[in-house]
Amino acid sequence: RWNGSTWQPVGFGTNNVVRALEVYDGELIAAGDFTAASGVPAARIARWNGSSWQSLGDGLNARGRALAVFDGQLFVGGDFTSAGTTGANYVARWDGESWWSMQAGLNNHVYALTAAPGRLVAGGRFNYSSNMLVNYAAAWDGSVWQPLGSGLDYHVWALGTYKDQVVAGGTFYCCLLY
Repeated sequence: RWNGSTWQPVGFGTNNVVRALEVYDGELIAAGDFTAASGVPAARIARWNGSSWQSLGDGLNARGRALAVFDGQLFVGGDFTSAGTTGANYVARWDGESWWSMQAGLNNHVYALTAAPGRLVAGGRFNYSSNMLVNYAAAWDGSVWQPLGSGLDYHVWALGTYKDQVVAGGTFYCCLLY
């Protein structure tokens, strides 16, 4: 963490790569490839309360790549198929106490998440949610995943929201999200 003049460690850090950071419920959340934070077991996701690291439930069964807060809940995307004991196809939500799946989820890795007006947007290596074609980008409205227009033609690696519009970066050549 940067204190305004120097970098300082956040605890003793993690034992592997951190790929995403987000603030949720007053705590710093980290997701990545790690299995411990400051020596505390934390399966690829952990929270920092200002003085110590703690696991976030039972964690993820594979890499966490993206974090976002939407509608008062924390969302994580990545390479995993379960969050804690809950089956979760590459994306899951944390309500502060428990992990929840997101309907059928997505059919491949989620690399990026962003909160946009009225929806959570995911980008990555996926093409489908259930039997619906979503082409590398999809929006969650609180109950189901929907495509964003015709989608994109290849992987989305980064997402952001600028002036209420979703902006995507990646290895694609075509198409406007919305």
